[in-house]
Amino acid sequence: VAANTYYSFQFELLLNIAGSGGGTGGGIDVSITCPTGGTLMFGQPGGLYAGVTGSGTRYTLVSNTSFINPLTVLLLGYLSNGANAGTLQLQFSQNASSANALTMRKGSWFQYRTV
Repeated sequence: VAANTYYSFQFELLLNIAGSGGGTGGGIDVSITCPTGGTLMFGQPGGLYAGVTGSGTRYTLVSNTSFINPLTVLLLGYLSNGANAGTLQLQFSQNASSANALTMRKGSWFQYRTV
């Protein structure tokens, strides 16, 4: 992302828990990182998480629960980037250990635009 630029973005994640039709897994945590000095807000439709500067904080999107595969998660966000150019990056993981692995499937996508 360019320095001193504003962006809106969205991620659509297609997730899968190991097993036949789905099952209970370790839940889903995500974080989005941005360059130092940038201010980032993101969340799911219906509400953004609090603004985070430089980000890296993890948020639990789905706790230990059962669902049918695949699970689709939509994340919306806004970045007010500061003086440092760099990378906007999504990170995700299970939020608890589970024998049923969480994987991101082909078909997940990311879109952004300057505003």
